[in-house]
Amino acid sequence: MPGRLLWLGVKGFRETIGAVDGDRCRMAPTCSAYSLQAIETHGFFMGILMTVDRLLHEMDEMELAPVVMVHGDARFSDPVSANDFWWNNAGQLDKQSFMSNLATQEP
Repeated sequence: MPGRLLWLGVKGFRETIGAVDGDRCRMAPTCSAYSLQAIETHGFFMGILMTVDRLLHEMDEMELAPVVMVHGDARFSDPVSANDFWWNNAGQLDKQSFMSNLATQEP
């Protein structure tokens, strides 16, 4: 239930404030899309924790993340799957290695 309320809040933000403010996010997926994915994938508590982490460390991610083209704009790729490595592959893969591997994969 709390996850659904948070999910609805993020959706409401995207459709109201985000629509008026415009697309200024340099990340792919955008922070709101990332938040929705994190909540859907990991539930309320981990979803909100991952969202806060993303918002606080967005500039750091731009130094490590591969650049991708989205609708003709260069964006920094930072999907949810790149940030849940620490419980899915504990001890097997660090984030920098994951991002390097992601950058070398063909779509």
